[in-house]
Amino acid sequence: MKIADATIEIMKKEDIQIIIPFLDESICFEILKLANKRESKGKGLKRIQNTCRRVANALEKDKRFEKFIHVTGKRAFELKD
Repeated sequence: MKIADATIEIMKKEDIQIIIPFLDESICFEILKLANKRESKGKGLKRIQNTCRRVANALEKDKRFEKFIHVTGKRAFELKD
């Protein structure tokens, strides 16, 4: 399963409208687990950042998501209808 497909599944299951990978670290780890992907290498904060970056990059490439910059300055993604 692709990361984008796993994200859509989690968003629908938990009724989430917008995902902000760098603010929702726990969801990023759930997405990788559901997609059967290995966790990112590194320790501590670096590992969390790498994981969230992988999810954000995958969503940015997928045409089913609309990217925008959240008020916090982080990349955010909304599922297109």
